[in-house]
Amino acid sequence: IAGLEAGEFRVAAPDAQAVGQEAGTAFVLAALGMLHASVGQTDRAVPRLERALEIHRRLGQRIFAARALVALAGIRRQEGDPEAAVAMHGAALKEAEAAGDPVTVGTVRLARARALVDLSRLDEATVDAEEVLAKVRLYFGDIPAVPPISRPGVWIPRPTTDRRMTLQERVP
Repeated sequence: IAGLEAGEFRVAAPDAQAVGQEAGTAFVLAALGMLHASVGQTDRAVPRLERALEIHRRLGQRIFAARALVALAGIRRQEGDPEAAVAMHGAALKEAEAAGDPVTVGTVRLARARALVDLSRLDEATVDAEEVLAKVRLYFGDIPAVPPISRPGVWIPRPTTDRRMTLQERVP
């Protein structure tokens, strides 16, 4: 784990708990869990994500609960248990749909589709992917494309002064 980020989160978690900010504590735990998961430390990631999930559910923060479930499902899938991943994605989908957040619903459906493909349940995976595509077309289909961005030419700075230096070393 990148020392700076992990260190900042480790300092922030007790501070958030000390002032009674459960939501902040849950956010910090989830972020730490995702950091650990990103470097393969699932033994450290899972307890943090599970604790964050518990707090988010207790506080009624359905979107964040769904995100914690997706992270946990990703770990299960990585560990070779796509059945557990699909079950967790199902729970995440219920949370996201109850929150009414189409972006999180789409994210969960695509993640679940990947786990379904792992199980060779292609018909179900296709349904999830097609539902996401339909929502994307509904919400973003009528937005016109912007003109392409032209790439500037390569700029290589030319040195204006001579920057040579001579160093001597004593070698035995």
